[in-house]
Amino acid sequence: MTLSSYDVKKLTLEKIFTNGIYNDLGMLVKNRILFLMEEQSSWSINILVRDFIYLGETFLGYIKMKKLNIYGTKKIDIPIPELYVLYTGKDKLKKKTYSLNEEFYDGKSPIDLKIKVITTSKKNDILSQYLTFIKMSDEYRIKDKSVKELLDTCIKKDILKEFIEEHYKEVVEVMDVLFNQDWVTKVYEESLYNEGKEEGIQEGIQQGMQQGIQQGSIKAILNMFKKGLIKIKDAASELGVSEKEFMKLAKA
Repeated sequence: MTLSSYDVKKLTLEKIFTNGIYNDLGMLVKNRILFLMEEQSSWSINILVRDFIYLGETFLGYIKMKKLNIYGTKKIDIPIPELYVLYTGKDKLKKKTYSLNEEFYDGKSPIDLKIKVITTSKKNDILSQYLTFIKMSDEYRIKDKSVKELLDTCIKKDILKEFIEEHYKEVVEVMDVLFNQDWVTKVYEESLYNEGKEEGIQEGIQQGMQQGIQQGSIKAILNMFKKGLIKIKDAASELGVSEKEFMKLAKA
């Protein structure tokens, strides 16, 4: 069963493996609701600003896709935005809904954007299982346990069991990147230590983090291709390069 079977279209911005603006998940439901979801393991109120940018970029993409004339006199038909943050951190948040206007402008701005925060799910549904999976991932990474240990435990406890069993190799490849970013973690800790120092230093650290994550992601895609888990067309698309350029990377 595909997304289109439910009248749902994926509108996630760009690819996570390339530079530029990207968000975690964007979907258009029945051409009426524009659904954006972000995941946060550590809370930052700046998610409101990022969501503001994501929403604008997503609307721009929607307008181009539908070939709407925003300069015409006739009112265009655009979907209602629903913005959510799936928070998996340990800190207890004071609110379930956060407002860009209230948090950044003390209610004095003529524009606003609100996000709803999801921290728990009472039912044993896909959301509650995903929350459990994220928390377990953090625990296993801290305890220096392997990705396979994590996935095998999830299967035994019926946590995203069907998905993990069906995509076991792919999940291991991607999760290995997240479990073995020692250098990236070190740089991130240095950025926290140096917080408040010169802006140039901060920008340099952030660029270093992005490069480290990107290099790890490229390696994962190349490994998945070499093992026959993804086709060359999909691999090249994820990295934002042509198939010819991708083959040069694969042979390097």
